[in-house]
Amino acid sequence: MFKIKKIAGVVSAVAVTSVLTVSAAYAAVDTGPIDDLLTDVAAIGTAVMSVLIAIAGIKYIRRAL
Repeated sequence: MFKIKKIAGVVSAVAVTSVLTVSAAYAAVDTGPIDDLLTDVAAIGTAVMSVLIAIAGIKYIRRAL
């Protein structure tokens, strides 16, 4: 019974190691288009925030007058 548990432990350790190495083999993914998209999203986010800040500034000035 002890030998079966020992063999099962070794087999499971080998299986976990092989799963980890297989996922690492596919880790090289071309992220160029995603990086380009992130810069576009950042530009749009900056434009939206600047419009919201301008609206808040206009409301503040209208209240002050």
